[in-house]
Amino acid sequence: MKHTNKAGKSMNSMLRKLMLVLFTVVAVSGCAKEEEKPKKQPVQVVVPTDANDLPGWKKYLTGVVQNNMGGVRSRPFVYFVPAGDDDATKEEAQRQLESVQDVVLRGVLPGNMLAFGGPDAAKVAVLINEGFKDVRPNSLKGVKVLVVGNAADEQAMRDTLAPGGADFIFVALP
Repeated sequence: MKHTNKAGKSMNSMLRKLMLVLFTVVAVSGCAKEEEKPKKQPVQVVVPTDANDLPGWKKYLTGVVQNNMGGVRSRPFVYFVPAGDDDATKEEAQRQLESVQDVVLRGVLPGNMLAFGGPDAAKVAVLINEGFKDVRPNSLKGVKVLVVGNAADEQAMRDTLAPGGADFIFVALP
């Protein structure tokens, strides 16, 4: 003989109805058309004419990075390559090279960006070609690598980065 509990059946029925309403709300909200986000206007960038204008160069590089952030899910890693041949600049260049080589060995998660630029485009090219020369195949899939440099250096950098599978973005200096 089964014992029926009217309160239990009523509670189960109520829970079923509540769950049905909840699933309906979730399903409808999931199907609702997402509001279109207004597109950001590109940042106006001006290339500084003075290689020693560090604030101007950093502002320029920041603007170029902002204009190319589509699909990047986290804060970009920006490498500002300074001009000059003094000891401090040479030490900074060596630290940056070691940092890039370390990043390349460890790998970068998809959805990230590595950006490179500065007033001395030849030094930027050296950093890319030396820093990425040991990149593992497809280890940069889904990663944007943005480089601001001389058009004459683009193909060599593109060739160096190709095995890693990064999305290479090149912005030529005038």
